[in-house]
Amino acid sequence: MNYTFRDYTSADRERCLEVFTSNIPEFFSESEREDFIDFLNRLPGRYGVVVDVTGQVVACGGAANSRTHPNGAALTWGMVDKSLHHRGIGRVLTAGRLQWIRQMPDIVGVYIDTSHLTEEFYKKFGFVTTKYIPNGYRPELHRCDMELHWLVDPAS
Repeated sequence: MNYTFRDYTSADRERCLEVFTSNIPEFFSESEREDFIDFLNRLPGRYGVVVDVTGQVVACGGAANSRTHPNGAALTWGMVDKSLHHRGIGRVLTAGRLQWIRQMPDIVGVYIDTSHLTEEFYKKFGFVTTKYIPNGYRPELHRCDMELHWLVDPAS
């Protein structure tokens, strides 16, 4: 199936919340739902969705300037509908967000905090783990702080 990455609109909100819910409890906790809603309400940075050929939102995620790293960007709230994992949708989502970041001026690094469950996925894009926090999100869900640095023009 073909998937397309595009900008998020307010019409995508409910479906993004459904995608979030589909990933509870393995990837997110119910307690994070309010944080995600708050994020969607204020949208710091740019947020996008992946849609299938019917226009159905199957994934969502964003990119923004890093709050902690000068000349850095952060990947924000990325997720794929749990029933559709392992179909290449996460690659479409991540590639789209990295393309946005490549267009941001003066960005030389990309940062993400993610769980150990997706650490290997991000390594395929060149991210390296800089910090591993056992039980960093909750018991049995470990936090991985990861970075991707462009030492040359990333478009080349």
